[in-house]
Amino acid sequence: FHGRLYLLSFRGGSNFTGEQHDSWAMQQPLRLIDGSHLMAQEIVGEGLFLESEQAVTIRYRQGGERCKPAGRGHSNSLKKLLLEHLIEPWWRDRVPLIFLDQQLIAVADLWVCENWQVQPEEIGIKIHWHDNSL
Repeated sequence: FHGRLYLLSFRGGSNFTGEQHDSWAMQQPLRLIDGSHLMAQEIVGEGLFLESEQAVTIRYRQGGERCKPAGRGHSNSLKKLLLEHLIEPWWRDRVPLIFLDQQLIAVADLWVCENWQVQPEEIGIKIHWHDNSL
């Protein structure tokens, strides 16, 4: 893909349907069904404007999701944003989407949606998505 060779290990690959979802309190890493995992880190001036004890829901792309990345002039479909950011085709349906109360607030560690980003002096929750590429 784009001149690079990838070696992947999709654990649980045959069990992945994209319909799975997990609740995540963010104090501990979350292992996802495909073997990748999410971690959260408190940091000043970056990430999500959330209380560290707030639980979020992790879902996967179903189609029709939209996000306006913080600082961007307009929203786009998630499909267009993933293509624009050259996300590898095999990851596009597996990118963890972070929801709070049915609202998409972040897309893995790729971007935070508008109105959910912290201000420069505030403490935020930075998400780290560790995929299982070898």
